[in-house]
Amino acid sequence: MKSYIVKLDQAIPVVYFSVSFAICIVFALVVPPFQVADEFVHFFYASGVSTGAIFPTGLPDGSSGGLIPEAHIQISKGFHSIPFNADIKLDRTLLNEIASVRYNGSMSNVSFGAAALYSPIAYLVPGISLALFRFLDLSPLDAFYAGRIANATFWLLVITLSLKYLTRGRVFFSAVVMMPMLLSQLASYSSDAATIGLTALIAMLISRLWCSPIKTLKEYLFPAVLCGVLATIKPPAILLVLPLMFICARNKDWTALVVVSFASVSLPLIWFVFSSSSGMAQGDYAKLHNINPSMQLEYLLESPFQIFYIAYNTISENILFYYKSAVGIFGWLDTLMPNTFYYILGIALVIAFIGSLFEAHINSISLSIICTVSFLLYSAGIFAALYLSWSPVGAQWVSGVQGRYFLNAFLIFAIAIPSLSKTVSWGILAIPLVWFLQIICTAESLKIIIYRYYLV
Repeated sequence: MKSYIVKLDQAIPVVYFSVSFAICIVFALVVPPFQVADEFVHFFYASGVSTGAIFPTGLPDGSSGGLIPEAHIQISKGFHSIPFNADIKLDRTLLNEIASVRYNGSMSNVSFGAAALYSPIAYLVPGISLALFRFLDLSPLDAFYAGRIANATFWLLVITLSLKYLTRGRVFFSAVVMMPMLLSQLASYSSDAATIGLTALIAMLISRLWCSPIKTLKEYLFPAVLCGVLATIKPPAILLVLPLMFICARNKDWTALVVVSFASVSLPLIWFVFSSSSGMAQGDYAKLHNINPSMQLEYLLESPFQIFYIAYNTISENILFYYKSAVGIFGWLDTLMPNTFYYILGIALVIAFIGSLFEAHINSISLSIICTVSFLLYSAGIFAALYLSWSPVGAQWVSGVQGRYFLNAFLIFAIAIPSLSKTVSWGILAIPLVWFLQIICTAESLKIIIYRYYLV
């Protein structure tokens, strides 16, 4: 049995990549263009990167965006009416018309919406892919689909590498990265692909640093820089550096602690100053009724205890939605799955958590606590950011929060799970069952997506 567990453990990364890659290809091709939440603005940002306009700029209308091929704007126009309208299907005539669009050298400015706040790191892979496919003279529509596949391929490779070298929490980690919702985000232009991939890499490096007896400054520096890069996309992600700082403090390596702190904080700070001074982040708030971050912050400072009431209201009213939108509400949150889908995936996650409890690794209550705290603070940071930037001034709830925003943080939570097994990783045996349940649910989600977009 022990030899079987060892072989299964060694096969996990290869099996994961093979299965998840096939699923991502299907998601990339079956889900119609721009029918992943906010994919319009993510694609436009990637398109801007593909032309060399890496950084968004302030536009005359007060929004932030950039210059992109006119052909990319043309192919997007036919898909604006589909979100939130279940009766509207993908029309073959429209698809043929969009497929006939070709690049002609024309360029136009377009707003990147809220995506303009993110650093271009999130869009480098699809941006470079679009530039390559345009050079190869693919049609804009073909380039769109190929860009999705390229994005999924790159970040799946990063996740697979992380899974291969992860030293703890492998069962739960494996379950999170096989979630249908996560795979659908990888197979799109969403910035979530980059945040998930980078967090997977950070979790793996932290797990290895904890077990490594000898650590050099370079070993600390790389994950610290990754945390900083991640925070330029999702600012609350800076809190994921806490386990790394804890490892430095535990080893009394104060030089490393200073370097880690500086490297992780300086990058998002530089991005914030640069983007603010160059007009990248201007104007979008003015388009939203009664949204003003500075006034919202002033309201909280005047009534600090309201935070607890707001948190209670938000979580008690939306906890089920957060779970469902983390594991699988597709499209623009307009394509729900049957209840059995959510029950089965919930069972799979519970099995994975129990399985991780029975992995054999060096136990550390302190690491488990700090990783859990980091996960919770990151989650609180997501709520805080959206309360300031997406909720009306004085609101008694937080608007705009979706469960998928927390998917990457669960990869940090995975390495927090303690071990109850000292010698044999019996929990690894749970992975085939967990993946089997998830693949069944993925097949169901694809069936419903096909019905939603293609069948009358």
